[in-house]
Amino acid sequence: MTLFSLVFSLFLPAAHGASLFRPLIGDAPHPRPEPRPAAPAPASRPLRLAIMGPPGSGKGTHAARIQVEFGARHISSGEILREYAKTDPEVAAIMARGELVPFPLVMGLMKRRLSQDDVRRHGFVLDGFPRRLEDAIALLDILAELGLRLDAVVKLDVPEDVLLRRILDRGRSDDTEAVFRERLRVYRQQTEPVYAYLEGTVPFLTPNVRGDDPDAAYDNVRRALVSLPNR
Repeated sequence: MTLFSLVFSLFLPAAHGASLFRPLIGDAPHPRPEPRPAAPAPASRPLRLAIMGPPGSGKGTHAARIQVEFGARHISSGEILREYAKTDPEVAAIMARGELVPFPLVMGLMKRRLSQDDVRRHGFVLDGFPRRLEDAIALLDILAELGLRLDAVVKLDVPEDVLLRRILDRGRSDDTEAVFRERLRVYRQQTEPVYAYLEGTVPFLTPNVRGDDPDAAYDNVRRALVSLPNR
C-alpha cells in the first residue's frame, strides 16, 4: 500500500475526516484553545499523557515504565511509523533522512490507535507526540471527538551532549550523528512551538531527567505523575 492510498483509506469517508482538516484550512490562524477545566474523576481513572522532549531524552524508556506501573498504553509514533515504513519505501526514505513524515499519514495512524478499546480502557502515554503545531491542533480535535483529554504533558529537558551520547549508544541503524543533528534542528524549529500552544490548556510536568541514572530519572517522573489531581 502506498503512502497516499493509506492516507485516503484512513480519512474516508470525507465527512468524517473534514473535521480534522477544517482548522488547518484558510488564511486565518487557528485560535488558541481555552483552558479546559479538569473533570471530576475517581483516583483510579486511566492516565492520558503526552511525553515530549528532544531525541535521546528518554521518552520511550519512561513511557514504557509508565505503561508497566500505571497501565497507560505506550503509543510511540516513531514505532508505529517504523513498522509502517517496512512496507512503504517512500516513508522509509523520509525517516532515514531524519525528516518528519507527512501530517495526514501520522494523524491517521494515531487516530486509529487512540480509537482502540485497550487505549480507551487503560489510558495512553503518547511518546514524542505531538511533534508539530498542526499535530497538536489535530490531536486536541481527535481527543475531543473521542470524548478524551490530556491529563498532562511530561516535558523532558536534557543537555545536548548527553542527548548525542545516548543516541549513539542506542545502536539503531538510523542513529548517526548527522541524523541526530537534523532531528534536533527539526525539534527546535517545529516541536518547541507546540509547548507554547499547549501551555495554559494542558498541565505541564517537568521532572529532572538530566542525570545518567535512569532509575533516578524515572523516580522523578513517577513523583510528578502521582502529584496530578485524582491520582
